[in-house]
Amino acid sequence: MVISGALPAMKPEFKRLRLRQMERAMEPFLVAKNSPRPQKGWIRAIREATGVPLRQLSQHLHKSMPLVNYLEKSEADYRSP
Repeated sequence: MVISGALPAMKPEFKRLRLRQMERAMEPFLVAKNSPRPQKGWIRAIREATGVPLRQLSQHLHKSMPLVNYLEKSEADYRSP
């Protein structure tokens, strides 16, 4: 059964192949997993390093400034287990 807008179920061998492809594509990013997170979070660190004002980022994302500010703060406050 296919739900409207959903993809049909994959055959198990294609599912395994796709999983291996995704794992291989993600390998270069595994190094970042062990990197210390910036104190104010990645979103804010990258935004500030590139000189993008909060207003411009919120416009680019088509989201309100308070929401983007909330995302930055919640990421900075998040502590992984």
